[in-house]
Amino acid sequence: MSAEAVDLCKELLEELFGATVAAIGAFLISGASTLPGIITHFKNLKEYRDIRPLEVRKAIAILEQHELVEVSADSTGRAFYRSHINNVVRLVRSARCALTAKTLYGETAEAIVEELIAQGRLACSDCLQRVSTRLEIDFDEVKTKFARLAESQFVIKCSQLKPAEGGDDGDAPRCTRFICVLARLILKNVILRRRHDNKEHKNLTDRQLKMETIVANIESDANLDEDARKQQIAEVEDTYLTATDKQELEHFRRGIAALLYAEADVDRSLFILDCYLDFANRKIRIAHLAAGHPRANLRRGQPAPDASDAADTLQMVTTEGCLVVGAPSSPSIRRVIDTCSPSTRGRVDTRV
Repeated sequence: MSAEAVDLCKELLEELFGATVAAIGAFLISGASTLPGIITHFKNLKEYRDIRPLEVRKAIAILEQHELVEVSADSTGRAFYRSHINNVVRLVRSARCALTAKTLYGETAEAIVEELIAQGRLACSDCLQRVSTRLEIDFDEVKTKFARLAESQFVIKCSQLKPAEGGDDGDAPRCTRFICVLARLILKNVILRRRHDNKEHKNLTDRQLKMETIVANIESDANLDEDARKQQIAEVEDTYLTATDKQELEHFRRGIAALLYAEADVDRSLFILDCYLDFANRKIRIAHLAAGHPRANLRRGQPAPDASDAADTLQMVTTEGCLVVGAPSSPSIRRVIDTCSPSTRGRVDTRV
């Protein structure tokens, strides 16, 4: 695992879950470890020496809740925890997944997807009740939208297909793999730059937020006439933000918008490259399967599937890189699958 990939995952996890979860997640991406091994590792690090065992347990629970860590047992029954970079990088695509749900099924479906993204995993009844309470809409309407999402397999009950253990990249192009590493490094730098800009301009944005709150209270005050309201609003704006501050704030907003656009663009490129590599690896395994090669097994300890299952396996793995994991028969999901095809060269638009 490259250092750039670990750093990217650490920045993503820190932005969403905090420094403790990010440090533990980055450590588990580097290699599998037991719970005592994780606790001992961080006790030996000066900057993380104050992390208590309970905090380590909570961090692992958060990662497991969001399907960012998997648990396996060795021959002695000891539990080993490990994270995978692709699962962490998919967090960047959460907003796009919610937007796709809104485009296809409406705002209620978007709220369902947002709730599942925020909570990681939820019981069906809990998810429906949360969305119904938050949006203040009828429970049956939320249930209908959830059924639509489940029917198209936009939300799923089972885990996604796991990658083969002990596999290699075969004859996948080395250049493509290098571009993936470079894309992850760029994505990490964009996230760091955006976080730095937000920190540098925090005082300015806080003043603007206070000003907007006061202006909103003035506008809602029924005891003021129109002239008095305009005068007070102008005085508040002059008090909190000077002309120079307004120019700096506008420049900051344009910069953040450009960084968000760059983050989405780099993530889209990384997604396409990962899908291509995944497809190439799967194609190699299918070729081994047809030749009776022992490494063609998708999972260790399981018998190799029949050659007739190769096409279905291929269709499943091409959609694994996106959050929209659906049946190939669904028209809306088929458009996403088509964009993942390695035969599509050049710039590919992954929007639905």
